[in-house]
Formats: sequence, C-alpha cells, structure tokens
Amino acid sequence: MSGQLPAGTSEGLRPINTMWRHRTEQNNEEEEPMELANNKSVGADTVDEALHDDDPCVRVMAVKFLERMSTSAVAPLIDALKDEDSDVRWAAADALGTIGDASAVEALIDALRDKDPEVRQKVTETLGTLGDARAVESLIEVSREAEPLVRYAAITALGKIGHRGAVGVLSDALCDNDWELRKRAAWALGKIGDRKAVAPLIAALRDDHPIVRKRAAEALGSIGDIHAIDSLENATRDSDPLVREVALIALTKLQRY
Repeated sequence: MSGQLPAGTSEGLRPINTMWRHRTEQNNEEEEPMELANNKSVGADTVDEALHDDDPCVRVMAVKFLERMSTSAVAPLIDALKDEDSDVRWAAADALGTIGDASAVEALIDALRDKDPEVRQKVTETLGTLGDARAVESLIEVSREAEPLVRYAAITALGKIGHRGAVGVLSDALCDNDWELRKRAAWALGKIGDRKAVAPLIAALRDDHPIVRKRAAEALGSIGDIHAIDSLENATRDSDPLVREVALIALTKLQRY
C-alpha cells in the first residue's frame, strides 16, 4: 500500500488512511487489522465508503470494522466475499465466522468455489464454526478436492456440524494416504457419534500412524458401542504408550454404557 489517499478518495477515509500511513512509515510493516478496527473515531459511513475504496488494504480494514458491528454487518460482508482481492474475501469469511449469523450460510457455500485456496480454506472453517447442516453436501464435495489444507478444513467442519450424512465420506477418509486427513476423519466421526462408524474406526486402530490410532480409540470411546471392546482391549497393548492410555480410557467409558 502506498500510504497515501488514492486520487479522488473522500476525506472521510482519512482516519483509516492516516492510521495505516503512520504505522508503515514508523515501522515499515503492516498494521494489525484488529488494532485499526478498535479505533472508535471511524464511523459507519466511513467504513461503508472504505469497502468500495480502490486500495484492497483499506477494504480489508473496513471488513474488520464491520466485524465489530455484529449482525447488522452481515449483508456488506456477504458482498465482500465477492471482492476482487483475495485478502478482502478472506477477511470477510473470517468476520462472518466471528459474527456467527446463519443468514450468511448460502453465500459462504457459494464462496467454496473461490479460486484462491486460502479463501476456500477460511470459508470452509467458517461453515464449520456456523454448524449449519445446509453446508454438509458442499463440504463433502470440498473434502475430495486436491488442496490438502482445504480438505483438512472440510473434514474438521463436517465433524463440527455433526451431521450423520457425512459418516460415509469420513469413513472413506480413514483409508486416505494422508495421515493428517485420517486423523481428522477419526476425530470427526467421534464427534458425530454414529454407530455406523464403529467398524471403520476399529480398522483404524491398526493404522500405521500412532496419532490416527489414538484418535480412533478416542472416537470409539465417544460412540460407546460394545462391539469395540475387544479391539480396544487389544489397543491397550499398542506399541505407543499414548495409544495404550487412550484405549484404556475408552474402555472405561464403554463400561458405563
């Protein structure tokens, strides 16, 4: 960012620009958006104008101001999901997650098609935070895409939403080549708690990676199906001490059901 008001920009944006310029001139680094957002001297009219500023850095700061305005800011933040700059779109998705208004779900689902993988990751995380089942089908599709970080976020989001319609894809993910994805799938299945996941989770107790085995044991303990008892007893003799400990805890839980 240049540190100067763009040509033709209203003086109403000067508080935003002045704060930014002061920081960049003094420290030669970007100001933290939330520090700027906490400045009480910038009014709603200024923020609305900043959302249409030519400089994407100004638009990002405007989005952070909107985050403070809670549900009244949802509509302009939804518009910001279509901004030409990926940083603005990312900030808008993040702000919508903080606000937590379900009226943004459909727009966020549309934003899962964003061309930038970091934006898609943030949108996916936000949908998980909102926990709305309308996003499940789209998140299942996203969980199969090539970008690992987006896939991780999708698997985690499906677990947070907790819809049983995701059990199939999560069970399949336990066989993925990526151990991080397998770990997250096991966690997600435990959060959903559907007994259809018991058999694939039992198989995951034999996974090559100890963290996956640990998550599988935890998930089986959460689901509480007695058909997992024998496999969990075997897991108490696992080569990894943490897996043994978690398996023992899971068995204790099963005895309570």
